[in-house]
Amino acid sequence: MIVVLRINAFIALVTAALAVSLLAPGPMEQKVSRIAEAFGTTAGSIAIVIGMAAVVGQCMMASGAADRIVRAFVKALGEKRSGAALTGSGFALSIPVFFDTVFFLLVPLARSMFRRTGRNYLKSLMAISSGAAITHTLVPPTPGPMVIADTLRVDIGVMILMGITVA
Repeated sequence: MIVVLRINAFIALVTAALAVSLLAPGPMEQKVSRIAEAFGTTAGSIAIVIGMAAVVGQCMMASGAADRIVRAFVKALGEKRSGAALTGSGFALSIPVFFDTVFFLLVPLARSMFRRTGRNYLKSLMAISSGAAITHTLVPPTPGPMVIADTLRVDIGVMILMGITVA
């Protein structure tokens, strides 16, 4: 729905939940209330973490922390391995903030690296995306892993360690 029909992700999620609820067994009058209750329970358990991630992202933008992290990775890995440095930077930065924030933080840095080194710009963007996306999908405090940890009642510390290990 999101890709083909270009529907907002939240609307697509609610629509899919409604479709599943309507197809599931149970009294018709409870179908919509079940969705609202599940959404409220999930959102209530992770709302503070999501809010704090937004604050951390703003602080990283204002302080130049992302630039320092990229420079540290480039210094450790060398200019020739700038793709790996950007992947590592995306990975590290995506732990406290969301994928889109990391992407917008690092794209200007990738552009300046491209101008300085002449290396493939698309490769740099893919390196940023891969590092940030894998962390975003596997390591709390991003919303997906937080919901999984909460649903399965897994300790957040264990989830972070396992997510980093798998990623």
